[in-house]
Amino acid sequence: MNTTLINKLARDIVSLDKIAIKEETQQFIEWALIKRDKVSTSEIFKFLERQGVPLRETAPSKKGLPLAKGEMVEVKAEKAPGNLQDILGPLNGEIATVDDVDGDDVILRFQHPKLRNNPIRIDGGTKGPKAGLFRYTSPEAALTDGRSANLFEVIYVSDENAKPPSKDQIRLVQEYIDNGLDKGEKRSRVYYTGLVLGIYTNKEGEQYFKIFSQQRDTYPRAMNPEKGTIYYIGRLNKRPGGWQSEYDRMMNKANLTEDTVKSSKLSRVMPKYPEIQVKLTGQNGNAFLVLGIVSKALKSGGVPSSEISQFREECMSGDYDNLLRTCMSWVTVR
Repeated sequence: MNTTLINKLARDIVSLDKIAIKEETQQFIEWALIKRDKVSTSEIFKFLERQGVPLRETAPSKKGLPLAKGEMVEVKAEKAPGNLQDILGPLNGEIATVDDVDGDDVILRFQHPKLRNNPIRIDGGTKGPKAGLFRYTSPEAALTDGRSANLFEVIYVSDENAKPPSKDQIRLVQEYIDNGLDKGEKRSRVYYTGLVLGIYTNKEGEQYFKIFSQQRDTYPRAMNPEKGTIYYIGRLNKRPGGWQSEYDRMMNKANLTEDTVKSSKLSRVMPKYPEIQVKLTGQNGNAFLVLGIVSKALKSGGVPSSEISQFREECMSGDYDNLLRTCMSWVTVR
């Protein structure tokens, strides 16, 4: 694939509705999660192979190795030592290429138009994370043969028993959701769209694939159906027929009304934050909207982000009744 087409594909990821989830997509996510029809491992990889997604060798980990010339990095100023805070603070979140290495120092050339003609030296930059510089993979770098150029849509729930995500991964997803709440937008931590880069095999012999998600575009996301659950995978804009009518039937059975909120099936206990009051009636069974409303209320009430993350995980651990019970155990529901 030529560079022009690769760059176009990369731009397509950004130009799609990267931030807000539209109402139809919100409903589609709920439809898949309510059905809870797990896509089998064999079905997933047979589908991806039919779509031309290539088998790739797992690249050796570069963790702990010094940064080298030509590598791409993202600046995370909050991780940098004190002596680099003044330099990296204004560059937080910017992407750069290591233009040269001089001893322990690196010379960075940034992608931003206002910065690209002014390389910047970072003392001790070869230490990478210890200097606030984290390796970054771009869609252009990941797509070397063009065979994985199709855009996919995936609903993936991580295994709660799997290795916990890193603080940076949690931060990225948290920012993605919180920014949406601040803007009144709907977002989901289980929904991904983007380029599937390839099919890989881990040291346990399990197959997994990597998707460069437009929702969290700092690094490719690995998805292992043996260590999580995929409730849907398909080509973007090619959803199965009949899902909308089935969703409507589901919602008619789960309409959130005053009676539902007061139902004896939903155990009422003194909430963890009784001073935070949230009105949920009239949300018509929209699980993700309920989750977003309460999450935003917790944030506005000064609840730490770590606890809000815990709240969200509890909500996602069961069915719709579990969601409501969890909300009522955290806040005062009106």
